[in-house]
Amino acid sequence: SWETNTLEASPGAMRDEFIEKLKDTSVVPLHVACDVVMGEHAQLADYVVPDTNPYESFGVVTQEGYYHGKGSTVRWRVTEPGTMKLADGRFACWEAFLVDVAKVCGVPGYGDDAITDMEGKSYAFADAPDFFLKAVANLAYDGTPVPDITEKEAHLQGLDELPASWKAAVKPEEWPKVLNVLSRGGRFWPVKDAFGADGRSGYAVKDYQTLVYTEVRGTMKNSFTGAYHSGIMEYHPQPFADLTPLSKVYPETEYPFISNNYKPRFRSVSMLANSPIMMDLCDHNYIEMNADDAKALGISDGDNVVVTAPTGEVMNGEAMVRGGQAKGSFGVAFGYGHRAYGAQDVTIDGETRAGNKAIGAGVHLATMQDAQVSKNGTQYFLADPDCAVPGRNGGMYKIEKA
Repeated sequence: SWETNTLEASPGAMRDEFIEKLKDTSVVPLHVACDVVMGEHAQLADYVVPDTNPYESFGVVTQEGYYHGKGSTVRWRVTEPGTMKLADGRFACWEAFLVDVAKVCGVPGYGDDAITDMEGKSYAFADAPDFFLKAVANLAYDGTPVPDITEKEAHLQGLDELPASWKAAVKPEEWPKVLNVLSRGGRFWPVKDAFGADGRSGYAVKDYQTLVYTEVRGTMKNSFTGAYHSGIMEYHPQPFADLTPLSKVYPETEYPFISNNYKPRFRSVSMLANSPIMMDLCDHNYIEMNADDAKALGISDGDNVVVTAPTGEVMNGEAMVRGGQAKGSFGVAFGYGHRAYGAQDVTIDGETRAGNKAIGAGVHLATMQDAQVSKNGTQYFLADPDCAVPGRNGGMYKIEKA
């Protein structure tokens, strides 16, 4: 697994019984994780391979969904990685790990003579720059190639000091154009170029059109039930992953509240605790409640409340009574309530590094969200089949003043 935290992001997954399953070698015989932190998921691995953070790594990211034009951003190392330096000069990271394992296993496409260009000339794939800088070159040459960067501009930005191994990853004539794209953080075409002359065709229309009916979805089967999905958007009562409605398993009268999870301003999307300054601004999250619901339950802003799920899981937190929270629901900001990510003590080679309890402050819905246990013992967690994602919102809960 790479750069992932299934326990943090999956409903109901951060439970002791589920974690014990992941630790059971008859269920998961071997787990190798590659990450920058010892998160809830990574700490269960048999081996943890160190990785680079965003400022130490490469990436070529398309922007579909952000704007209606054509283009890609690029990310490249702006500082030397903090991971260990290998004997051949590379730094430990996901790409170096993949290459080395693939070479030992004899997997084609890695190592010497791994990548072939249109003229049949082969190039090595031994490290991240070998792969990503070729992708940047493709971006630079798409359609009308970008101009070469000038020596003055390259010098002003320090691009003439980049490692020789980066330059060797592409052809000599490609390097000045690669630097042009790197210097601008990507390549972006005018928005008008994304549409056809009629305004009804082209790159943007194809990728951003709204479908009333989608044949791809309408001909797709649910992997649990074998039933076809609807090709149009429909309303369905919230289900478990096997499509059993929650209300058929648990009484709505006893558990009238649903939850909504959102990404807050004071914790990063990566789920990692932010700097001490950001943590001071909002050191824990809240059980965010609608004013009418809170009044009916005798709950005031700042009160301690208890949230109980039908599974018996209990969550204690501080109430925040506010406008904007839908009636019959409560909100919980994502990224708090860590069990790991630095909240736990870690012992490495006999040396114990103390955890920071502030990282674990607050509550997390992953320990709470409902699960249905089938006759064969399989646990079906909340699902959102209309969006084809885990059900990180919803569930059934009751709330009481502590």
